[in-house]
Amino acid sequence: MKIISFYFIFMISLFIHELGHYYVGKLFRVKALKLSVGAGPSFIDTYVGTTEFSIKFFPLMGFVEHDSYDIDNLNLFKNILILLAGVINNIILGMFAILVICKFNFILMLNVMFVRLIPTVFNIFTDIRNFIGANGSIYHAYTSIPVSNLGEIWSLLAVVNIGLVFGNLLPIPGLDGGQVILFILQRALERFGLKKEFFNRIANSLIWICLTLLLFLPLINEILATKNPLFYGICAFIVVLIVILFYVIRKTEIYRRNFKRS
Repeated sequence: MKIISFYFIFMISLFIHELGHYYVGKLFRVKALKLSVGAGPSFIDTYVGTTEFSIKFFPLMGFVEHDSYDIDNLNLFKNILILLAGVINNIILGMFAILVICKFNFILMLNVMFVRLIPTVFNIFTDIRNFIGANGSIYHAYTSIPVSNLGEIWSLLAVVNIGLVFGNLLPIPGLDGGQVILFILQRALERFGLKKEFFNRIANSLIWICLTLLLFLPLINEILATKNPLFYGICAFIVVLIVILFYVIRKTEIYRRNFKRS
């Protein structure tokens, strides 16, 4: 039941996140060609106006494909607002979930949100030991968040959304925070004559490296935590599978639309 709850809450939170990019883009008259949530086979494909909406089976990631001409003609500030609109939606949804848990006691909501939940999630995403080393995996740290005992569905909604905020703001190419940094660098370097195509080749290499590390860090963590030779063999087999998986991912629409810069 908890797995099912997490699945639907995560998918809803991803959809709300992508809606932020979509609506702020619309606010600045940027055409949205497609909004997609998840990966794999689609179970919802429909059009709203000229925008294709697609909901896929696996709760991995999402993207909004904006018209590149419209994006290039926006100033830097508006582009950054579009990139950050998703996490703003997640903050609002997380705050609402905490408000429901606190029975609409606004003062108590602020205390839970800013004294308990946000500092805990912040520590998880800023402590490298949660990725590699003695502290264990991100999953174990994530499930230790103290707000989780306040009400299963609403607290899970709050935790997932605040987790999406900090996760997306990490300065890693491919995530919203990294995309903001890359966009600022691109605009700055274009002033010095650097061609956009050359910059995008470098950026795509960085995105490939960072996404690979994100997949391998949890595995490295588990290897460091055990000395069982059999486990080493299993991990080597998993590494091969991950390499194959990532090669396949690079060929998929989700990679081309969400990560690859063009």
